[in-house]
Amino acid sequence: MSTGIHAYRNIIRSAGIAFKGDTATLLAARMEIRRNFEASRELTDSEQVTKVQHAQEIAKVLRQNVVQGRLDETKEDTYDLRIHKDIELGDNETIRQKKSQAAAAGQSESDKLPAVSMSRPLRVAVQGCCHGELNTVYAAIAAAEIAHDYKVDLLIVGGDFQSVRNLADLSCMAVPAKFRRLGDFADYYARKKVAPVLTIFVGGNHEASNYLQELFYGGWVAPNIYYLGAANVINYGGLRIGGISGIWSKYDYVRGHMEKTPYDKNSLRSVYHVRQFEVKKLLRMSAENDRCDIFLSHDWPRGIEQYGDTQKLLKAKPFFREEVARNDLGSPANEELLNNLKPRFWFCAHLHVRFEATVDHAQTGDKRTRQTSRPFVSQQRKINITEAPPKTGIGANPDEIVLDIDEGNGNPDEICLELDEEDEKEETTSVTRDTVHALEDTPNDIPVRVAQSYGTDNMSLEEYKQQVLRRNGLSKDAHIKNQTSRENTNHTLFLALDKCLPRRQFLEIMTIPIADEGSSTTEPDLRLRYDAQWLAITKAFSPYISKTAYQKTLPNDSTLEEQLTASRNWVSGNVHNLLVPLNFEQTAPVQSAEITERSRCKISPLYAGILELLMRIAEVYINPQTTAFCHLLGLSVS
Repeated sequence: MSTGIHAYRNIIRSAGIAFKGDTATLLAARMEIRRNFEASRELTDSEQVTKVQHAQEIAKVLRQNVVQGRLDETKEDTYDLRIHKDIELGDNETIRQKKSQAAAAGQSESDKLPAVSMSRPLRVAVQGCCHGELNTVYAAIAAAEIAHDYKVDLLIVGGDFQSVRNLADLSCMAVPAKFRRLGDFADYYARKKVAPVLTIFVGGNHEASNYLQELFYGGWVAPNIYYLGAANVINYGGLRIGGISGIWSKYDYVRGHMEKTPYDKNSLRSVYHVRQFEVKKLLRMSAENDRCDIFLSHDWPRGIEQYGDTQKLLKAKPFFREEVARNDLGSPANEELLNNLKPRFWFCAHLHVRFEATVDHAQTGDKRTRQTSRPFVSQQRKINITEAPPKTGIGANPDEIVLDIDEGNGNPDEICLELDEEDEKEETTSVTRDTVHALEDTPNDIPVRVAQSYGTDNMSLEEYKQQVLRRNGLSKDAHIKNQTSRENTNHTLFLALDKCLPRRQFLEIMTIPIADEGSSTTEPDLRLRYDAQWLAITKAFSPYISKTAYQKTLPNDSTLEEQLTASRNWVSGNVHNLLVPLNFEQTAPVQSAEITERSRCKISPLYAGILELLMRIAEVYINPQTTAFCHLLGLSVS
């Protein structure tokens, strides 16, 4: 058998391993390989290097994967080819050296070729309040990718996402009518644009609540954009990600989910208040073997400011002083979740300020170890947009929104975020909607300022990185999850970010190590998967969901544990595929942002009245995704 045929068969076999479980990509890979490779596979051995180079070019097309060529020890002139996803090849000359040359140099094959990576860390972008500015957020990520030559795997948004499809949705968002605007989401919902990076978000207190109610258990609000639902735990690339939507209200905490359209002034707000029912479900995860790697919320856990630089926070937000003094800043429900779930990372938004903290769960009592003014994670990137896109229309500047203020009864537990910052008026380079698509063409003129925080100045960068890794239990020899060191399992790294506005710290990109769950040739499976334990909890709790103001009473712990055991067995025996299906469907008409703004200018005196009328006719559609999820778990659809 010629080495050409040998190489051809190896690359076909390697493609099958690299794309195992991803049928569509595997078929595309094989077709591409056969089309470009098979015609010349009878080439003589002298052309083998050319064929290896050709294979590399093919691999570059297929998800930017890399082909490694290794000399076969049993055949002097034969190369074994392997595809590895997103692994740098290093010096290409290493694959061209013959065995005798490597031996003459006194180097082993493993010395010359970069070792195949264990499950690589994931690069995760974390966003604060989005406020409908999807184009700006994605532009910032694209600019960072170009500037630093990496690829972001996942975007996590901490609420106020504003998945507004049309004017009816806009009327269901708890924002004064004169400040409502459609935002960027409608284009993604209509498939005019596709999110360039998988996006996961929880709901905040400024959302199109009617749409999010369609996806109570979570689902795709648009292609590649996933809403976690009222509460959820999912898996992605080896990371276990949990989340809870909404903000705290002691008056609605023990109530049922009684809200439905048309909302009145009370239900327009109570619909996004956290319920004890979801908290109880999440607390059951603390009894399971695996902790969450990441937990996501909109509201802060109460008391979290005590584990970071409190004075710096109060300097930035002096009107938080009274809440801090009363230990009333943040959500008691999230505090309970933090203390019990103990995730590795906790991300949130809501208070429009960047704040970081480290909670040491090993400490007992009310006051744990306090970490002050320390960088959040090694190699973190802080992304600051220097100018927001210009807005059109009357009163269309979201920087002027007085959050949580409306005509009607408010929630006394909600923090009123007044205009504590002056409007940014300086003329600076901007990321506008026009530049979103131009980023790839202008890599040397990137309108995003990327700063890197290394902390201590009197040590080298590498020393500082290792210090941070050791402190947070993320060193290369530390294992993740329950095999972790005591240091890692007992710490939660907390990060809250600002809203998407000029010169705000609203986006950070970081590398998060994942568990090594497989052989050294495996890469993380970058597809969303349901969490089996969470599915069992959801099924066990489903009989107690209340659609009235009064929450049904949960059974005692022993009865509930019996039901959970039965649900675990049912899920194990009946749910054989945990992949989240790509089953997004449009359920409502789409409104053009351009038409909305133009109409708003023409009819501004009647705008508030029209939105109030739309609120009365806005409806919650029966979403096929929710129906499919209920069928998956044998739940009733209502």
